[in-house]
Amino acid sequence: MGHAAPPPIRGLSIDFPARAQPQSLVRGPTPASPTFRISRTGYLPSSAIAGSNTAEAGKTIDDDELTRWASDGKAENGWIEYRFDYPVTLSDVDLKLVGWRSRGYPLSVTLDGRTVWTGTTDRRLGYARLSFPPATGSLMRITLTAPTEDRDAFGKVVELNNQRAAADTGAEEVPPGWRMGIVEADFAGPAGGR
Repeated sequence: MGHAAPPPIRGLSIDFPARAQPQSLVRGPTPASPTFRISRTGYLPSSAIAGSNTAEAGKTIDDDELTRWASDGKAENGWIEYRFDYPVTLSDVDLKLVGWRSRGYPLSVTLDGRTVWTGTTDRRLGYARLSFPPATGSLMRITLTAPTEDRDAFGKVVELNNQRAAADTGAEEVPPGWRMGIVEADFAGPAGGR
């Protein structure tokens, strides 16, 4: 049988729900098996070079979302390469691209010269995942295959109070066209790979 709540005082309840709903903070035993499943293995390239602005190419793998690399706007220079110290098996590349909310990037991705992904990235509110069947190699090249254009896919939706900070995707500093701009690039393969 439940308990009767006392009447409110000046519109405020003096009843505490914990009286009718006791809680227990007792923990059970630690599970004998893992409570998570490793779904992929991440890899960090040892170096990055590019068709232009090579001194900035390393900013795409520096784990700092305030830095970026962009090509110079010439079609023949719209590429970046990542070298791994040993052959790795990859199946995903996650790219945070300049102008991510308003630009789709037509790209070709090769691993040791074999094409593993081709297409146009979606406009999104963060990282674009390029997934492909697992492939092994030590040199990945990402190439811009056509010019980009700006078209906001989210109707200028802003989720933060500071609209300028929320809308800053680097698009103002890296114009569309034959310019590829990458803020961060992450590389992963199947779980347990090397």
